[in-house]
Amino acid sequence: MIKGLMVFQSDGTPVYSYPDEMTSADSQTVVTGLVHAIQVFAKDMFDKKTGAISSATVSNTMFTFRTLTLRGEDGKPLEYCFVVMTEAGNREDEANEVLEYLMVTFLGYESGRFERILRQGVTSQESFKSFDSYAIKVMTSDWHAIRKKVIPVAASILQGVLNGLRGYLSVDQILAFSPKLQRIGSTYVWLSDRLDEHGEQELLSKIEQTLRRLYGPGVFESVLEQAKKDMLTE
Repeated sequence: MIKGLMVFQSDGTPVYSYPDEMTSADSQTVVTGLVHAIQVFAKDMFDKKTGAISSATVSNTMFTFRTLTLRGEDGKPLEYCFVVMTEAGNREDEANEVLEYLMVTFLGYESGRFERILRQGVTSQESFKSFDSYAIKVMTSDWHAIRKKVIPVAASILQGVLNGLRGYLSVDQILAFSPKLQRIGSTYVWLSDRLDEHGEQELLSKIEQTLRRLYGPGVFESVLEQAKKDMLTE
């Protein structure tokens, strides 16, 4: 079902692609140009508030993509487009789930190293080559089994807490905690900005108060403990 994954900057500069054959000069140019054209077409219509994910089918491949904005320490916004390629004819909602899962996994890979590199604006594809081993695992395995058994590791403890809220709060409820949160898909959110220690504690405090009000004591502590445990065992 899953045929490939690409990440590129808003200007079409490729950041990552798998499988390897797509990295050859000719095929990379064709695929990147195609996906970039799709992105330009959909850019004005893309609605982050509703979490819309755009897609287009070319030949026997469906391209499903969405943009993500990350800010570095200088506050400069960097926009990336994540694209998952699946067989044409597969359900769009399933392709959306695959893309969301791969985005969260990619950003959190190697304890958040990938996310930190993206925030610096680094576009060297070699920096992300280690993701190939995970990509091939996903593309050669049963997607439904992976989705149930393999939980993406977060880029930070705070992001781990945000990921852990999926079982307790809706995406809209999570987004309400901060304007710096953005929707990745139907269940995950991501921080567009890096928060300082005070900002992180303030956000965690809001989350704790909400969970305590809705579910009583203990739930927030459980989510936080799981996020810390996941970071240690990544």
